[in-house]
Amino acid sequence: MKRILYITLSLFFFFHCSSQTMNFSDMDVKNKDISGRYKNTELTIVRLLDRKVLKDTLDYTHFVSHFDITKDKHHIYFSLYQTNGKVVHRKYKYKERKGVYQLKNHNFKPLLVPYVFGAIDIRKLYLYRNIKGNLKIGNYEHRSGAMFIVGFLDGKSTYNMLEFEKIEN
Repeated sequence: MKRILYITLSLFFFFHCSSQTMNFSDMDVKNKDISGRYKNTELTIVRLLDRKVLKDTLDYTHFVSHFDITKDKHHIYFSLYQTNGKVVHRKYKYKERKGVYQLKNHNFKPLLVPYVFGAIDIRKLYLYRNIKGNLKIGNYEHRSGAMFIVGFLDGKSTYNMLEFEKIEN
């Protein structure tokens, strides 16, 4: 009986950790490099890059007007330019597959003890350059949990695509 319960919970857990496929139909197949300067809208890029689940790590008090992306073989570097003149730098590992860059910014975060008294939180960011030369970020989020393995096991998944306009230097 314990073995069946363990297998069922393991399969359920791994099923919910897998991400759904996203549509990257407008990707520029000739120029896949995402390096460049992009215009920010509101606090969008800050919210996407901030990955602490219980506490914010980036400053929300100053607006980020634009940001730069540079990359090397293993890392993508974000330079966020705030309106007060301060520049915030962030470095993330990435995985590139067919011109789509997936950030490895702590995609999986447990909250307390998952499925006993807590939840799991999954966020994956996919970056690519579209045909217009703009940056598109696909955001996949999933949260599910339970209390003593009973209740709200269904979870919630959201997908959205955001486009950031390229600024010519």
